[in-house]
Amino acid sequence: KRIFFATMANDHPELLACIHRERIGAFVNSESHLRLVLDAGFTPANIVYAASNMTAGEMASCVSLGVSLVLDSLGQLDTLASLRLGSLDVGLRLNVGSALDKQQVRHDPIYRFGVLEEELPAAIGLAARCSIRIAGAHSYFGTDIRDPRILLEGLERLARVASALPDLRYLDIGGGFGVPDADGEPEFDLEGYGCSASTLLRAIEERL
Repeated sequence: KRIFFATMANDHPELLACIHRERIGAFVNSESHLRLVLDAGFTPANIVYAASNMTAGEMASCVSLGVSLVLDSLGQLDTLASLRLGSLDVGLRLNVGSALDKQQVRHDPIYRFGVLEEELPAAIGLAARCSIRIAGAHSYFGTDIRDPRILLEGLERLARVASALPDLRYLDIGGGFGVPDADGEPEFDLEGYGCSASTLLRAIEERL
């Protein structure tokens, strides 16, 4: 596993330097945050870039630097293909539901992030025609999630849909581990989540 800190949560340079010292990666969604994490010492191999309004220039910059690029839509995939940057590996954000209420993952076709399951064949076809390999699948389920079962269900959903990708190498789920608002409140069960996620991922690896 690899963990990436979402810099949009807190981009203070001293915090980013601390995150870097702990060997955690950086997840960014703007050129300004990309510059911040590079200045903080993060290497391109430890940076993921995903944004709903990504421009062609941002895509080209990420490819040039070697930053991991996660596309958000068929339109972004088409834009990247039009740049003719050669053979590329990218991630693709998929909409397999959301947990904005922090209670459960719900089917949400109008959710603002990602390619729908029914759009996936078109994405695979476009990528194949342009020498782009969709090597990763990403989903964002919500913010401040306290219950590990929500992220585990999201991981299962993502794995089911992403198994259609012929070049799949990794799964990436986001939204973050919730933090208690007050003393005495239960913390996110990171150890329990890790054990369950590992079991699930081993089963996915065997199946694929």
